[in-house]
Amino acid sequence: MSAHVLVILATVACAFAFALYRITTNISIPGADPHYRYWALGYARPTGVNFRTVGSWTVDDLPPLLPHGFSIGSADSASSSFSLKRGGAVQTVGIEGVQGDYLAALHLHVLAGRLLTLADVYHARPVAVISEPSARKLFGGAAAAIGRHLYGPSGYAVTIVGVLPAGFAGTNRAFAAQLWIPFDLANAWYEGQVAHPKPGQRADLMDPSEGIAPLLSAPARASRAEVDTVLQRLLTSPATRKLFPPDVTALVPSQPYSHFPDAERAAARRVRLFLDLALGALALAVANVLAITWLQYLRQRPVLRLERILGAQRAHWLRRVLARGALTFLLSFALALPVFWLALHVLKREIKESYLAQYLQVHLLWASFASWLALLLLVLWVIESLPFVLLLWRERVDEGPRVIGSAGDRRVGAGLQVLEVLLAATLSIVAAWSMQQAWRIAHANLGFLDRPATLVTIAPRDVQIPLPLETARHAELLMRQLVQATRGVLLGAVAGFGPQISAHDFALQYPHTLSVGTRTGDACHISMTPDWVTATGMHLLAGENLARRPQANGVLIDATVADRLFGSPAAAIGRTIDDSEFLPNFQAVVRGVVTPIQLAGAGQPQCPSVFRDKRANGINFLYASSTLAIARVTTKAQRARLRQVLNRALVQQGAAKFLRIERIEGSGAMRARLAARVVDQAQHMAWLALFAWAIALIGIVALLRLSLAQRKRLLAIRSALGECPTHVYRDVVLGTLLLAGLGMGVLLFFLPWLAQQFALLSGAQVAPFGAATWIALAVLLLAVFLVAHFPARRAARAEPAASLHEL
Repeated sequence: MSAHVLVILATVACAFAFALYRITTNISIPGADPHYRYWALGYARPTGVNFRTVGSWTVDDLPPLLPHGFSIGSADSASSSFSLKRGGAVQTVGIEGVQGDYLAALHLHVLAGRLLTLADVYHARPVAVISEPSARKLFGGAAAAIGRHLYGPSGYAVTIVGVLPAGFAGTNRAFAAQLWIPFDLANAWYEGQVAHPKPGQRADLMDPSEGIAPLLSAPARASRAEVDTVLQRLLTSPATRKLFPPDVTALVPSQPYSHFPDAERAAARRVRLFLDLALGALALAVANVLAITWLQYLRQRPVLRLERILGAQRAHWLRRVLARGALTFLLSFALALPVFWLALHVLKREIKESYLAQYLQVHLLWASFASWLALLLLVLWVIESLPFVLLLWRERVDEGPRVIGSAGDRRVGAGLQVLEVLLAATLSIVAAWSMQQAWRIAHANLGFLDRPATLVTIAPRDVQIPLPLETARHAELLMRQLVQATRGVLLGAVAGFGPQISAHDFALQYPHTLSVGTRTGDACHISMTPDWVTATGMHLLAGENLARRPQANGVLIDATVADRLFGSPAAAIGRTIDDSEFLPNFQAVVRGVVTPIQLAGAGQPQCPSVFRDKRANGINFLYASSTLAIARVTTKAQRARLRQVLNRALVQQGAAKFLRIERIEGSGAMRARLAARVVDQAQHMAWLALFAWAIALIGIVALLRLSLAQRKRLLAIRSALGECPTHVYRDVVLGTLLLAGLGMGVLLFFLPWLAQQFALLSGAQVAPFGAATWIALAVLLLAVFLVAHFPARRAARAEPAASLHEL
């Protein structure tokens, strides 16, 4: 029964992986014209292919220069709010800021009005396109929506000029958009004024490792070679070369289109690996069922021979076996459906921070899963009936007792044992590596949080924020009041504001280019107050902390930036950094150098940092999450009291409508939460390893019992002739361990490749032949020995006289 359950679980895993892989590799975009192909466009640089946003000026200027049928554009998605009249009731909407010829590149057909044009995007005209469901809900229909106005959180109005079909919801799989506006209107939408960046600036606002890739569309008839030729002509033409950074050597298209092609490929690679493992597990689990079923039929041969003597026909037996297989098929299908449902919801919860989470949607997976499941179970039904068909075909029902099974049976059994141990060893080693990585990350040096502290996460509410309230002076006053409220609960505590600390909610500021003379480097801007540095235990390597009074141009930099721009931390103190690409004509003076901090936890992408004074840069205090760090350990009662006084301070300052206290926790709990995702992954790998162990160990028991059953008379004859039972026991155990060792030896040959795949999937470098590898193999070998011990001991203790009359 356990072997059948493992087959069903492996079948569900295969069907689930097939469905997920089919979706992750789907090149179509819902709602877009299927007669065109859609590519993500990236830069080839000396450091590799980079799918960051091709600067907004490039996306805007390229479409007229492309051949007929080719177009380019991009869109950045966000959740926002709007109202139908200035100051009216607020509604939430998914919004995309359009660059270039994004909507036309998808070849969308409007239901009413028109699409956004290049002129609309380039000049940031206050116009918008809305989806048909939203138009119907808000205005009663597509035609009625044309010419109507929507008001952003700042009260800025845009006019609806077009309505898109319901089938299109943007190109971000994880985010459904209902409203499209020119990208340069984003600032006006939130703050009431249009800010036109200088050429090239917005490209620097995009993270080079996680930037949104532009979309390139080409006719479906155009081959990859033709697309490459068009892109190469753009890069080499004197008229268009200036639109690209000087270090770009090629423009690289990639399918399927995704905002984040690197993450998309990593997700597809992970699903493919899972699919390969699931198929391997299914093949071995089915082999186990075959062995067990074969053994059962061999033991039933006396009964079958008696039925044959009494007149049973082979057709009758075949119908009975097929009926049993059909019943197994129906029961397996009924059991697989709730297993799939449970697996779907467990995985959605466990990988909610992963890129794969966007694909775990029931309406996308269900049909594909059901079709693959039915096919796999049909194959299982055929395999379930195969042993009896072979018995009939090879006439083993009618023949007398055999002294020993055929050499072919023994070779197949030995091969299956090797493969089962190979699967179990592979997943055991990967699980050991994952647990090793989880331990390292849980104990890693983050550059801060080394001392006990209490952390208060303050998050914005999704409501309109009146522009007059959002000023640097008001933000400084609000922060001061919150710190004073904190000290009212924790007397004398050092408390300060800084960036949000979170593994999945923390949105790192996009890197900007800094320069010192001819030296340049990218860095992320992080705002904090001087007491945040003290409260979180950041390590100051040189210089001093931010000034007690707010200074607009005083900054701290981390050691990575200091080494890149000045050669050493000590050489950076008092030097000036040109930060004009972040703020026009802005010069920053380095006051101190700190160790790099990992705000999203160890093992996560890390950006070199420049720390600015949050009191002098409080413009976005109400829009972005932040952390109030307190250099004090607190009890549960103190945290509850702290929440009360902070909420009261928000009410008194008129900010409770815009901000909320999301979480209060200790620094130890925060560190554990930063490492939780990797710890969860290690646990998942451990469960997969145990699943592979179950397949391997059950298979070893089944194949050993089948082999011993076929050799029972031979063993009985050897025992009757005086062979010591210890020799029988030793032969069985050593033979099993030899096969297990052979499977592990095969794996050792591929360990460097396996370590490389593990690094691609997890980002962690591991030693292929480290201690974790040998411990995992030793534990598995011990388990194989224990499993082989009991059948071997039973065979050694069997009575020769009784065995000679069996089989």
